[in-house]
Amino acid sequence: MVEGRSTPGIVVLILQNEDPVYSRRVGVREVGSAAPIGENDMFRLASMTKAVTSVAAMILIEQGKIGLDDPVSRFLPEFASPTGAWT
Repeated sequence: MVEGRSTPGIVVLILQNEDPVYSRRVGVREVGSAAPIGENDMFRLASMTKAVTSVAAMILIEQGKIGLDDPVSRFLPEFASPTGAWT
């Protein structure tokens, strides 16, 4: 994405048990800048619902509280007998 110029810079930090296990920075702070992007730079985040929900689901799977093959109706009974536009 940086090489294709669709974004000026990307920072990735992955934590496991509050300890960094992967960290990488690529690109610059802003378009037209020569200043490299830094770990402590501030970012505007948008549309993070899917990412947060996915991480929450992975944590619940890891804890054995839900399974990948569990039917949705186990947690949302309304989905047990779909009617109308659902069928």
